[in-house]
Amino acid sequence: MKPLKHLPLFLITLLIFSNCKEETIVRPLPESGYPSSYTPLSNSAWIDLKSKFDNINFYDGLSLNEYGFVTGKVQTNPDDSISKEFVISKIDSFITKYRDFMGIPEDEIFTLENQILIKAPYLIPGGRTSIGSFYDDKEMFPESWEQMIKNVKYKFYLVQNRINGKYISGPELAFDFKLEEGYIEITGNWFPEVKIPADVIYSEDEAFRIARNEVLKRNGRDIWETKYNFHSHIILLKIKQGNSYEIRDCWCVNTVELPYTGYTIAVYVDTQTGEVAQYIDKS
Repeated sequence: MKPLKHLPLFLITLLIFSNCKEETIVRPLPESGYPSSYTPLSNSAWIDLKSKFDNINFYDGLSLNEYGFVTGKVQTNPDDSISKEFVISKIDSFITKYRDFMGIPEDEIFTLENQILIKAPYLIPGGRTSIGSFYDDKEMFPESWEQMIKNVKYKFYLVQNRINGKYISGPELAFDFKLEEGYIEITGNWFPEVKIPADVIYSEDEAFRIARNEVLKRNGRDIWETKYNFHSHIILLKIKQGNSYEIRDCWCVNTVELPYTGYTIAVYVDTQTGEVAQYIDKS
């Protein structure tokens, strides 16, 4: 009967071991080259690329930044004025000449009237609308147009929405038309090549669990209580890491909660590593 003395301890040990074994999931490693990372160029690489840029550039105010993307100012004429045709013509000429130095993929075809965006807070609070819609509003509201236009900043954007058919969030080109100061400033870039994983390593359910724990940790709310209001989708996300940019494949777990409009919480969970890549709380 002596051996029975150790039976409870043995059972407890076996139970702990079994639970640990069940919780240990052997996952594959992310594919080689993931995540895509854009870092400052070496001095020699930058000089080589700058030489190619100088061969096609004819604006003294433009150069390449440390990542090899075009940036700077283009002088305008005193008689230039903002119009839909003027903006489309200028941006079209810039991307035609400098697309290789803007990160624009070779097969990208633009419909600029729909794709050039402008900040128009009177239309969408904090949001943007296409240049085509913006000028259509001028025709619809001729009496109030001049009053509305006072708060509009003439900064136009080309947003990279997809790469290789997959949605991406973050990359954009900005064209700041400061005609009163005599120039157009070009900043930002797209990303021509991105490593897109073939499969997810962390499932949608696992992403919900990770997002739930993150929200609990940050503000004490349990999103499981309103899980029916939560949605998820996969998207590529631009992340700044020190002096580098990474493009991560993420589950975006987000929610809409009344009385707010729009998503009030969004947790971006890396589909390959399970990391919380970004957390947004607008509640």
